[in-house]
Amino acid sequence: MINEEPSTWAVGHIIKIVRNFSLTICRRMLREADLNKLKQKIRDEINIWGVSFCLGELAKVDYSIWKKLIKKIDLHSLAKKIENANATEINKLLEVIALQETVGKQLINNMDVDKIALRIDAGPDVLPLINLLENFMELNEDFARKLLKKIDKEKLASKINQEPKNLRKYILKVLSGRSGTEKLTSKIES
Repeated sequence: MINEEPSTWAVGHIIKIVRNFSLTICRRMLREADLNKLKQKIRDEINIWGVSFCLGELAKVDYSIWKKLIKKIDLHSLAKKIENANATEINKLLEVIALQETVGKQLINNMDVDKIALRIDAGPDVLPLINLLENFMELNEDFARKLLKKIDKEKLASKINQEPKNLRKYILKVLSGRSGTEKLTSKIES
């Protein structure tokens, strides 16, 4: 049933609808699904939201099937798609992928730090950018340190300093004490 759907977004919705109707039927449907076709659908998908939604719904129904699928996914091609996504899309996918921490680290290792730094520099909204930095710090500190060296700290600090005082305090709390954040936090007004 789900293998005939045109996109990962549609697959995610089918899983959600069937899960809301009957978890048992949904599990049976997923056990009968061809994971290789689903893996290919994820590889071909350009919509990161669709991939995140599909994987998230799958994890809610049957973690063992989710793990089998995650092991089949080409993390290199998925990382290349992420490099062109915005901070919110990247965060959403990292949340789902990080259910298996080693896979989250592998995905991050396949990312181009320069391209991610450009995405952060171009991002207009501060909170998703900070959440993204926090996710990278939790999943892969080495990547996060490299990223912090590459991003335009003046530009990010300027965006942060335009935010309300309470949000700036929260951001300082998130970043303070983390390796590599000293230059950025020193530019943020408290």
